[in-house]
Amino acid sequence: MNNVTIKMFAAVAVMLVLSACEDGPSGVHPSTELDQVRRRGAPFNDSYTVRLAGHGILSGDSIAMKSFLYDTGHVAFQSFLPATIITLENSSVDRVQLKTAGKLTAPTTINTWAVGPISIAGNGVSATMESGPYINHEGRSYFGINGTVVITHVAKDEAFVYGVEGYLNGTFQSIWPKGFVPTAQKPVPDGFSVQSPTLVGDKLTVHSLRFRTTMANGVRYVQ
Repeated sequence: MNNVTIKMFAAVAVMLVLSACEDGPSGVHPSTELDQVRRRGAPFNDSYTVRLAGHGILSGDSIAMKSFLYDTGHVAFQSFLPATIITLENSSVDRVQLKTAGKLTAPTTINTWAVGPISIAGNGVSATMESGPYINHEGRSYFGINGTVVITHVAKDEAFVYGVEGYLNGTFQSIWPKGFVPTAQKPVPDGFSVQSPTLVGDKLTVHSLRFRTTMANGVRYVQ
């Protein structure tokens, strides 16, 4: 390898490091592309483009760093809250759901995440997000405790929203640790208070999740 080639590789490496530092934990990772070109083998031997609703990178206490994909995404307005619900799903029934205050009709940043009341019923516990995202991954629910959602684009006309784009980064936590099974001797895990329940489960870090929802009919934001 000659000196010119080495210098070129070094320059590219420096640019990548600088750009990563500039974005920091609140940026979007460049590898999380939503339009992916894939190759078909024989007898087709051609390429096609897959349009994803979400593509992210995560790791956790019991999960090695990995990428994760979502096939579909949509937006709904709940007038009785009022709130905007953005949902991403895939064929494995994994899901991301993001709740924002009011009707989302313009780019914004959402960095106030709040977990709602945690309730105990039978041998299980449940909760919802009052503001911010939660993730259901591999059958477990993780609630957003700290991070940022950046809405970069809202596609709309005079009355309807047709799509939302953005990205999120942050830390999530389950209510109970993975594998905990209540017993008569130990009905709740260590650190969990029945009188004042809080999250005491496994942590999950979303290093980058880029998302895009599209809806042909749209959802009305003007009555």
